[in-house]
Amino acid sequence: MAATYEKAFLCHCTIERSLRIILEADLPLDVFADDQLRGVYEWVLDYWHGSAEQRAPSPEAMRVHFDNLLKEHEIEPEFDPGETIEWAIEMLKGALIDRKWQSWSKEFVTDMSMADLGRKHEVLEAYISDLMALSTSVARRNEIVDVRHGMAGRLEAYHQRAADLQSETTIGVTLGLREVDHHLRMVRPGELCGLAGPPKMGKSYEVDWAALQHWLAGGTPTIMTLENSVEETLDRIAVMALRLGNENWSRGTANEEEIAKVDRWIEENRDKPNGFWVIQPAPGKRTVEYMVRLAKSLGDALFIDQLSFIEVPEIAMRRPRDQQVREILHELKALISSGQRIPCVLACQINREGVKAAQKTGYLEMYHLAESAEIERTCDFVLGLWQSEGLRQAGNAYLQMLAARRVPLINWELVWAPWSGTVAVRGPIDLRG
Repeated sequence: MAATYEKAFLCHCTIERSLRIILEADLPLDVFADDQLRGVYEWVLDYWHGSAEQRAPSPEAMRVHFDNLLKEHEIEPEFDPGETIEWAIEMLKGALIDRKWQSWSKEFVTDMSMADLGRKHEVLEAYISDLMALSTSVARRNEIVDVRHGMAGRLEAYHQRAADLQSETTIGVTLGLREVDHHLRMVRPGELCGLAGPPKMGKSYEVDWAALQHWLAGGTPTIMTLENSVEETLDRIAVMALRLGNENWSRGTANEEEIAKVDRWIEENRDKPNGFWVIQPAPGKRTVEYMVRLAKSLGDALFIDQLSFIEVPEIAMRRPRDQQVREILHELKALISSGQRIPCVLACQINREGVKAAQKTGYLEMYHLAESAEIERTCDFVLGLWQSEGLRQAGNAYLQMLAARRVPLINWELVWAPWSGTVAVRGPIDLRG
């Protein structure tokens, strides 16, 4: 009888998104101990490559080839596997390691006990090599790459980027600002974008705005709202989507036309195929691992509001805050960039000293962020949202690029009134000219 994780894995083989994650994991065939189940896995791989790497086998196709075997192991490929593909992959790898470790340890003890003193080092080296080979066999494809074979994939990726540039399409998450998205070429899967701003300046609005625009573009975003309630976030999304007046909506003084607009919008989007999730995890579940794994199971992009409310595991709670932040950011970056890669936009705080300094200079600096050094080291992009009193009165704000890995730094002036659904780029601006 197949184990639960083996059943889940084979069910996921009929889901294209899951199969792509399986291919990225690059599991060896002997990850299955049972020869017959190994044959199913090999058939799935052949099917995928036979379709020019475009199509996963359907549950019906799997039944045509393996109906008796599937019944014998009580595998129902057309049903929801119940567990994530990442979980099934890790369990399969663990089972493989456990099988090989047991035989390795028995053989190692026997050979070491029989070897004379002059050969013990040689035996040790041979068995260490076996362990390293086992480790390599279960590593993800993007963790260990032979340049002779891996470079072909980079050429293919280049041609895809060139095609995207010509068609003006990109893969990733939008920030909802056309000029900014064009410059960044989106926040791509596996990338972490820090969005910094002082308290009460609207960074939560920008997180919600970006998630809304990603959804309207066909994506499936998940907002983890750790500071504001789910209800408040939903109200903000309605205001921004329909350009309502936030004050009238929140006070219950909206006019009949505005109420009718919301009612029509609800009906128009009720059956939209892509979901849009707003989640406030309960205390104790506001950890990086919980949020990323849940976001991966629900959709293709993660928005977190905000860093200062993320919890660390209990074992790390007594560590200094800077060490906690380092652990949070490193784990977040590792989880979004491995397995099923997703982009993440993370709201961060400008410290009080940074606010005072920016009020004097008129713009933000990287060191104004709380935990700025670790944020700069870990994030692929760091954007700063700043609004002086003069900018506030004019309904404008600055969006600054404080750090970036693959594009030059540019700053923009925004038309900034997200609480009424008005967010746009006025143009680039030189803040130090």
